[in-house]
Amino acid sequence: MARRSVGKEGHRRAQAKPRCPRVGVDVGLNVMAATSDGRLYGANLKPKFDALYSKVRDLRANRQRQGFKENSPRLDRIEDRLTGMVKTAAGTVANKLIKSFQGYTFVIEDLDLKGCRGQKRFAYRALHRSLATKAPTLAVNPAYSSQTCPSCGYVSRSNRSGVKFHCRSCGRQGHADVVGGLNLLGRSEDKEIQLDADPSVVREVLRRRFAEKRRSPVGPLEVTALVASSRRLTVGVPHGSSTASNVS
Repeated sequence: MARRSVGKEGHRRAQAKPRCPRVGVDVGLNVMAATSDGRLYGANLKPKFDALYSKVRDLRANRQRQGFKENSPRLDRIEDRLTGMVKTAAGTVANKLIKSFQGYTFVIEDLDLKGCRGQKRFAYRALHRSLATKAPTLAVNPAYSSQTCPSCGYVSRSNRSGVKFHCRSCGRQGHADVVGGLNLLGRSEDKEIQLDADPSVVREVLRRRFAEKRRSPVGPLEVTALVASSRRLTVGVPHGSSTASNVS
């Protein structure tokens, strides 16, 4: 994932309360949100979004072939429906997240949307805007967060295939968006990987850390969860909440 230029997102750091527990939230390809403790939200959006988005693309392409530069009333209506659908879903997911993680700061990705299309692009903007108006959020550098193994630190594009994550070094497997959320959470206390760091710099940091672990007498450690720090960096399930593998 690429970092985008820091604008309003960067100011969200001020909203994060230093001693609040935190949870990483990754906007997925097939789900609206995946949390660092393994919960998936908004899985029912993609089929409906794809169907309506396909109509928009077909209508737009047809008008371009005919030489029309402006939208037709029908195209405007469908686009409004699409935007409304995503905003409603984002609001619902944001409310569920806030209810499940009361008193938490949500660690989110500061993502470059230039190469991002479809549901991810729409959901990213809508969910982050909705969360930012209702709860403390903290934007972090997302570079390689979906390609890095949270257990051994190995980073490679081949670690991820769609929504499946399988580390080519230590063998850890899981949902790729959950892995992304877990790595985003780790970035919230990473003093070396700053929000404005270039992806190439981030990659070198990650490679160096992995090499150092490999040279360690005990080798790479198998880590299934981040250890809570003095700032209560948390990946566990909030007290009184039940774990959900797929919440739509």
